[in-house]
Amino acid sequence: MRGSLIATPLLLVPFALDATGAGLMDQAQLKIWAYAGFIALVLLFLVLDLGVFHRDAHEVSMKEALTWSTIWLACGTGFSAFLGAGLILEH
Repeated sequence: MRGSLIATPLLLVPFALDATGAGLMDQAQLKIWAYAGFIALVLLFLVLDLGVFHRDAHEVSMKEALTWSTIWLACGTGFSAFLGAGLILEH
């Protein structure tokens, strides 16, 4: 299984295997990349939410609040599905 892709949180990292089947990237490095990617994604969403979408101070209507809540819940659900798919592919 040389040059296979292993799904990790937030990343699809090329994970080359040597002749013995041992991975060239150890789990600690993989975990660091996963945490760094997660933090980067959260910061990106914060910048988008606070800096791009809501520049103007205004009274938020119920419709707008429900719309934004639905959008952010969909993002969270999508992220959970991505993690779940990564766990299924890994095993």
